[in-house]
Amino acid sequence: VIVGMLIAFITSAAAGVFSGIMRVMFGIPTFIVTLAMMKALYGIAGMITKSFPITTLPLWFNKLGAGYVFGVVPIPALILIAIFLIVLIIMNTTSFGRSVYAVGGNEESARLCGINVRKVKILVMMIVQITAALGGILVSSQVMAGSHTFGKGYELNVIAAVIIGGASLSGGRGKAWGTLVGLVFMGIILNAMTLL
Repeated sequence: VIVGMLIAFITSAAAGVFSGIMRVMFGIPTFIVTLAMMKALYGIAGMITKSFPITTLPLWFNKLGAGYVFGVVPIPALILIAIFLIVLIIMNTTSFGRSVYAVGGNEESARLCGINVRKVKILVMMIVQITAALGGILVSSQVMAGSHTFGKGYELNVIAAVIIGGASLSGGRGKAWGTLVGLVFMGIILNAMTLL
C-alpha cells in the first residue's frame, strides 16, 4: 500500500508536469488540459485495473481516512487543516505565492516583472495533481477499496467550492480562506441534502 501511495504521488506529479507543459507550450486553456488529462487517466486506470476494484487492503490503511486522533478529531480534518495552513503560508508570505497571483492576474505584466510564467504554471498544475492524489488516497482509505471510478463528479464540487470562496475562473483573484469557507459551505449543503 505504501508503494502504491508513492506511485500515486509520483504519477500525479508527472501528470501535473505534463499538463503544465501542454498548457504553456501550446497555449491550451487550463480547463481543457485538465479535463482531457482527467479523461485520459480514467481510461488508463480502467485498463490497468481491468475495471476491477482493489479490496484487499490492510486495516491500518483505514485509519488514514476514517481514523480519529484521541477518538475525537478525524484524521482527514487534520490533513485538511495542515494543507490549508501550508497553502496559506505559501500564498501570503513567499515569492512563489505572489508569483501565482501575479501570473493569474496578468501574465504579460508578470513576465515583464521577471517572473518565469511557464515555471509557475507548471508548478501549480503539479501541486494541484499531488493534492488530488492525496484526496484519492483518503477516499480509498475511507471505503477500504480502490477503483478508478472513485472521485467521478468531485471536480464540479471542487470548482463550486472555489468559486463560492471568491476565486475567479479568469485568474488573479482568490484567497485560501475563501476557498476553505467555500469548501465548508459546500460540505454542509451536500451533507444536508443527503440527510434530507
